[in-house]
Amino acid sequence: MLLDLEEMAQGKGEFAERLSALLDELSVPAEGKGRATWLVKAAGIQPLAAGKWLSGRTPRVSNLQKLTRYISETYSLNVSDEQLLAYLTGKLATVDVGSELTRLGLSSPEQGLVLSTVSTAMNDKNLDPLDDDNLMTWTKVAVRVARFYATKLKNGETPTSASITTTAQAYLELAINGAI
Repeated sequence: MLLDLEEMAQGKGEFAERLSALLDELSVPAEGKGRATWLVKAAGIQPLAAGKWLSGRTPRVSNLQKLTRYISETYSLNVSDEQLLAYLTGKLATVDVGSELTRLGLSSPEQGLVLSTVSTAMNDKNLDPLDDDNLMTWTKVAVRVARFYATKLKNGETPTSASITTTAQAYLELAINGAI
């Protein structure tokens, strides 16, 4: 089953909206027709908690991890557990990196420097930036490093290669640890 999480995330800022869109894509019975029962089984939660999730209360990440694991084991999907979790928690990066770097006012050489620095930082951690499982991490880090670079330029400073590398490494650690 092919899921386009970026498309699904558009205009869905609330947890209940994202959950409902995902469950619709998975053809889970509609609310009032077994959806809460499905959630109880899938996430190993109490019926009261399932109702709260469907009403918009954001659950603990540990419960969402159980849900994403169940979905991955039950459905043949084109997305990883990490991507599903990022989608459900609202941390999915849905930005076009090239457009964002251009919007920030970075020239083509500056964009190249930022993107190559982020890719190098990922390779140093044995993470392939071209691997689909790492694309979200690469996107988050690249955009944040570009914002750092643009802020420095706006303040009349030229970022050094060392400061760009250090920034990329720091944001990469945050992304790996789920903080961004």
